[in-house]
Amino acid sequence: MPTDARRRRLWAPACTSALVLAVVMAGLLPGPGATSAAVGQPAAGEPTPQTDASIPAWDVTIIGSSPQEAPDETWGLGKAEGNADGVPLLVRYTAESGWMLGPALTDTSGQPLTHFELDRPEGLQAASPLAGQMTANGAGVLVGQVPSGEAEREVVLVRNPGGAFQETPAVPSEGSEALLKEGERLFRADGAPMIAALEEPSGDAGALVVPVAEHGIDDGVLHWDGSHWTREPIEVPGASEKEQQESGFQVLAIGASSPGNAWLLAQPSSQSESIELFRRQEGHWKPQGVKLEVTLGAGGGGKTEPLSIPNAPRRIAAQILTVTSQGIWIDGEL
Repeated sequence: MPTDARRRRLWAPACTSALVLAVVMAGLLPGPGATSAAVGQPAAGEPTPQTDASIPAWDVTIIGSSPQEAPDETWGLGKAEGNADGVPLLVRYTAESGWMLGPALTDTSGQPLTHFELDRPEGLQAASPLAGQMTANGAGVLVGQVPSGEAEREVVLVRNPGGAFQETPAVPSEGSEALLKEGERLFRADGAPMIAALEEPSGDAGALVVPVAEHGIDDGVLHWDGSHWTREPIEVPGASEKEQQESGFQVLAIGASSPGNAWLLAQPSSQSESIELFRRQEGHWKPQGVKLEVTLGAGGGGKTEPLSIPNAPRRIAAQILTVTSQGIWIDGEL
């Protein structure tokens, strides 16, 4: 392994810590609140060994945990053995019950949603582990595809705490009410979907989805508030619309622990590997001016280097942004 590659990996943990400290010191984070990302949730009790045989489905993708809804509650989506009928199986684990089947997925009318598959980016042999997310209290979001004639259509499902996952109405894409622009789709074909589960003030489950443009920039975030879709603008840097369009601005990831603590990570220019944080404020996504760079300590000679994201903006398959009520974690390289 080349020496410089090893150094980048060596300094990644220190890099993450520095970024969390910088955001907290800037006063950009709210006080204590719910934690949505499973990775940000504290472990509860001693780990309990499980085998594949204990899960009543196969080819299961774990989508998250909701320990505040039930102790150790964990969710996954799999298939029946052989998958002859094409019905997806939701599985649920709690400390009391162990693994069991969860409620069936349903369409907009409440009927079983058959042949649903979690989003799977090109080149992956399995569903994206980021195609499903849960909040600590049990609100959830799933994204994927279902057959539609000879093609497939993209769908978003949400779960209210205590309920089943149900398909939301389609995001309007035609006419005066269109929220998807021409050439946009809900999920990137060659990377993980950019979604975040929310608990709305109403108590319903919400969702944030960053649509991606086949050609052009990413300039909006779709918000499901429990009853309808809206599109929220991203304040793309640039003095004019022409300058903005020519920038190559791309969103890399999104994360949230609540509607008031939602962030996205973006690459402002296709001519640079620099990245920038944006925060949701009153339905707009605004740049925060936080320098995502690290001053190297021992062995680094005090040199300051910017953080970058490997493979950005395409081919991102892993979780690079984690948002909790306690801080923000970014997984990158120097």
